[in-house]
Amino acid sequence: SQQQAMAFCRWLSVKTGKHCTLPTEEQWEWAALFGKCDESGYAGKDFSKVANLADRSYLLKHASGEMPMWRPAALNAEDGARVSAKVGTYAPNEAGVYDLIGNVAEWTTTAWTPPKGSSAPPQVIAKGGSWRDRPKTATPFTKMPALAGMKFVDIGFRVIIED
Repeated sequence: SQQQAMAFCRWLSVKTGKHCTLPTEEQWEWAALFGKCDESGYAGKDFSKVANLADRSYLLKHASGEMPMWRPAALNAEDGARVSAKVGTYAPNEAGVYDLIGNVAEWTTTAWTPPKGSSAPPQVIAKGGSWRDRPKTATPFTKMPALAGMKFVDIGFRVIIED
């Protein structure tokens, strides 16, 4: 959960003596847009060397019954992973940052306020999409609001160290 990720950052801050936290949505987007991935993400492109997204290997999960058949995948790519892959498996962007799009989405510290009149509680933003997402839905600008206390199999976190 985002709450657990923030607890880890607090622990790491004490351990290192440096301020460690999750990135804001803006910091995360800056790192993602620095290099190879633009606003459209990898839609229509072979992303297999740079991102772990829903592809042909993801379909194996459909066949085994692990995923519902209605979850679509990109058939023009094969990234070699059915679920999350080891960090650094795919090429970094031009800033040297790995796995910003795909593999697992990442928690940020940015709050999301539901539209006026909505009964939804305040949430936080996750970014980047995961192995479950297609290239057209995993872009640097895709926001995934979620409750800070919820746990997901496809959302992780990235720590930044502030000077």
